[in-house]
Amino acid sequence: MKLRFSWEEAFDDLFPHCSSNVMKDDGASPLSCILTDDGGCGHIHSLEWIDVGLARIKSVKESKVEFDSWGREDWGSEFSKDSVKIYFLMEDDYCEFLSLESFEKALMAWRDFIVLPPDKEVTRELEI
Repeated sequence: MKLRFSWEEAFDDLFPHCSSNVMKDDGASPLSCILTDDGGCGHIHSLEWIDVGLARIKSVKESKVEFDSWGREDWGSEFSKDSVKIYFLMEDDYCEFLSLESFEKALMAWRDFIVLPPDKEVTRELEI
């Protein structure tokens, strides 16, 4: 799976955007959706909650807990050492599965991207 991070213009401002080469039949990517779901608070205010997600992943990887979850306003994830289920909170059958390592890598890269100064010329690509 390849992810592409960029800055998109809307409402006279720049917002972080994520696209994936793996999408559902309707053209959406649950992974992209959970990364960009900021709960309406803006991406900078997402940093603490992303750190919570990364800490929960670490707890599972270190076997402190067998299972944990992390979610946003509209999207959630449930994970164990074996896999991560990313799903739409209103319809949990609308989902995709990743390895825990892939999810952690994507979340860390997204965090690193959104702390950059917004710039339409700046993009990052990631293969997970």
